[in-house]
Amino acid sequence: MLRSHSSLSIAFALSLIAFSCRHSPLLAQGVQGDARWRISPEKLNVQIAQDRFLQALDDSAQELQGATWAIDDPNLAEIREVAGRAVVHPKATGTIRVSATLGGEIRYREIKIWPADQPMPLGTTTWGTHGLGRDLGDIPAVPTGDGPNMYSLARLSHF
Repeated sequence: MLRSHSSLSIAFALSLIAFSCRHSPLLAQGVQGDARWRISPEKLNVQIAQDRFLQALDDSAQELQGATWAIDDPNLAEIREVAGRAVVHPKATGTIRVSATLGGEIRYREIKIWPADQPMPLGTTTWGTHGLGRDLGDIPAVPTGDGPNMYSLARLSHF
């Protein structure tokens, strides 16, 4: 009987944790707590004047419309709308925090901006996306003058 009681207690505790993760506004923010939707790409490094599209994606990787986008430092970058989609336009080196608000929920992503006149350090992830079901890690790319030298695929674990 004690064993059954312990199993029920553990199951109940896990249920409470799962419920809290789904319904806590603090846990619903950022990479680890994204539930129902996320900002994509999840990792992003860009150079000055190198525009990048941003998307709000659901858990099935379907693009969601209607997000309100903002940036924490307009001196470093700005958000533009191109063909109905959000585009980050870097203006100066530094790290920015982009936010998207959708359905009363907010998500954040940090983006590192590098100088345009220098290559990014070898091994820097230019963009990374949500896991594809397998833990693949970094995949080297054939370097080109203006292309990436590394792709990063990561699996994020959720409760």
